[in-house]
Amino acid sequence: MVTPDSLTYLLEDHFERITLYNNQVTEASATMNLDSSYTVTVKLTAEKVHADSLGGETKVPMNDWMDIAVERRPVFGKNADKKLNDVPLVQQRVRLRTGENSFTFQVPQKPLAVVIDPDHLFFDRVPEDNRKRVEVK
Repeated sequence: MVTPDSLTYLLEDHFERITLYNNQVTEASATMNLDSSYTVTVKLTAEKVHADSLGGETKVPMNDWMDIAVERRPVFGKNADKKLNDVPLVQQRVRLRTGENSFTFQVPQKPLAVVIDPDHLFFDRVPEDNRKRVEVK
């Protein structure tokens, strides 16, 4: 199996270096559309550093693919499909660059929250700020 050139950075970041991320969702808002779907707007910041064995860190430009998910509001009750509560409304792989990033998603239902790296595949310094509740306007 051959790794495409566009993804070789992942092998280097995960196997040859100590790579840490500092990603944060800064804004998450949604508006209802005429067809009762929602447009979700997300703003986030992204940063990537390489650390050495002595704890020294070097900021490096980030140009990485990472997933962002828009979580659904849980449904409760006798007829609720509890398995569906764990499935996001949308989960999409996007390219994050160093600094501020903005994305827009269309979802069929009222969203609950937005999450960067929902499957926890990357080492983030403060994982608690990778999720933010959506403000519905």
